[in-house]
Amino acid sequence: EDFREFSSQASKFIVGLLEKANEARLTGYTTTDILRWMEERGIEKEIRSHSQELFAFCEEVKFSSGKVDVQSGRTAVANATKILELILK
Repeated sequence: EDFREFSSQASKFIVGLLEKANEARLTGYTTTDILRWMEERGIEKEIRSHSQELFAFCEEVKFSSGKVDVQSGRTAVANATKILELILK
């Protein structure tokens, strides 16, 4: 399956949630910078872990023309859902 649209939107959405929840400006940062920022700000380890996995998936999609293993896509959806739940709790 082609996960380009999902990966593009998911990473933007999660970054937007992090910005809103933490009153920060992260748009334009690399995923490495965002993960470093999350650690420095003391963002919950579980959120950081799921974010790292989601961002890695999004990078994989970006550099593979969107075609990745369906199970990887399902795992990414689960990670995005869990991040959303953790941030909004």
